[in-house]
Amino acid sequence: MEEGKNEDSDKAAAKNRNFYDKPGLTKTLLRATFFSSVGGLLFGYDLGVISGALPQIAAAFNLNESQQESVVSFLYIGGIFGAILGGYICDFYGRKSAILFTDIIFAWGGLILYFSQSYAVILCGRLLVGFAVAVSGCADVSYLSEISPLPLRGSIVSVNEVCITLGFLLAYVSGYGFTTLDPYDGWRYMFGISSFVAVIQFIGMIFLPESPVWLATQNKVEEARNSLLRIYEFASFDELNNHYKADFQHIMGSEETEQGIPTKSLQEKVVKEDIKNWQPLFRQCIIAVFLSVAQQFCGHSNVLNFAPIIFAGAGMGQQSSLASTILLGIVKVLVTTFVIWKIDVVGRRRLLIFGVCLMEMSLLCMILAFQGQHTDPSTNETTFVNGGIVIFLAVTGAIGMATGYAISFGPLTWLITSEIFPSSLRGRALGASTVLNNICASFVSYTFLSVSTYFGTTAAPFVIYSLITLVTLLFAIVAIPDTGFKSPTDIHKDIQQMPFWTCLERISFHFCPGNAAGNSVVEHTLMEKSDFKAPLI
Repeated sequence: MEEGKNEDSDKAAAKNRNFYDKPGLTKTLLRATFFSSVGGLLFGYDLGVISGALPQIAAAFNLNESQQESVVSFLYIGGIFGAILGGYICDFYGRKSAILFTDIIFAWGGLILYFSQSYAVILCGRLLVGFAVAVSGCADVSYLSEISPLPLRGSIVSVNEVCITLGFLLAYVSGYGFTTLDPYDGWRYMFGISSFVAVIQFIGMIFLPESPVWLATQNKVEEARNSLLRIYEFASFDELNNHYKADFQHIMGSEETEQGIPTKSLQEKVVKEDIKNWQPLFRQCIIAVFLSVAQQFCGHSNVLNFAPIIFAGAGMGQQSSLASTILLGIVKVLVTTFVIWKIDVVGRRRLLIFGVCLMEMSLLCMILAFQGQHTDPSTNETTFVNGGIVIFLAVTGAIGMATGYAISFGPLTWLITSEIFPSSLRGRALGASTVLNNICASFVSYTFLSVSTYFGTTAAPFVIYSLITLVTLLFAIVAIPDTGFKSPTDIHKDIQQMPFWTCLERISFHFCPGNAAGNSVVEHTLMEKSDFKAPLI
């Protein structure tokens, strides 16, 4: 009995201590964080560059409204295909290999756009870049999450979001600069920059180790140990062995495993029972789906992609509109940097709720800004009411949207998704979320100008975004717990205790008592398996 108590106390102590206290932030870890986060820079740049390039492309190829929407939305359509394959590439070929693959696609797509001579070639280039953006989103987040010390995981993963915001800022600055330097072909240089950045990341990532967690799940024990040795720069093999036998084994889990690493037979069992593995995670799947959909239907991407058009609609000149987008980029960088600094202190849940609240208020400002603006579809002439107030509300709403997004959906959608799923399913979970995210993004971007024209006012789409954001706020309050410093199993238990899920369980039991009880038994049994019981990184 005494021995059992000691084992329980040891487990409790291991669970409560800070992992990776000894390794700390080494030079290799910082270098890995930097180069893997360059993918976020590419991500943000290729998303944001279209805002400055679109007016020039529209003029160069005489594009109508529908074609302009296509140029924007084709990046997200490419992202759908990239996300479908991205999760499998990450899970079966490795996080590092996936990042290197995306760099090649980024460089290729950027060159196609730079040399394009027709509208069709531009769409092909955007499609290719969108594919790379989606795969990069899965690979970068997975890699950062799995090389991070647990107490710093939120901050390190969020570095990727800072780089995304820096990418947006770089896109806005290049849009303003190249539009000024070359009013006709500046857009070519805007697209060409991404190829250069992709080459930098490719060279940097070649010399970095693969994720030790991914190697461990592939039963590559020695390679996982070597990866840990390189990342945390242990002074001796004794330090490595002590860390490996204690913290890393605890992270990977020891139930039904050999030396903390899933055995080959267990891996085959996991593959064969993949559907069963997902079954107890239906709540996590719903949360991931909700976050992915809300991230796009809040309208943030349209505020950025069509910022010059929105600001011009508020009565600002072209150069003033482009300058205002730079202000949005600066705000996003500063706020995201603050979030990284405080995310592990304030908590994911508080930041999510506060950020969504701010976005809701900002959308109300956008609605008020454009409610007095009306467009005559026959003449395409726009009338304004109280132009000075319109400009103030539009700029205030846009800045509020950028700030709220940087606090909430920006860093937290992918961080929370990566934390609520175990390592063996993380890549595919992020991939599936990215598929849905890009489907929503393509739909939202493809309908913004059309909806505005149909209802005769730019306020119309913002009304829709406001209603969806309000629903998201309520869902976040009642259904999403804080996920910081917790294993997937602990998060699973916390999710079950949230009001939304307890209420749903009561309703399910009331109407289908047999099924509810059966599902509980199945869920309990599956969650006992090591892959769900282990506090994976």
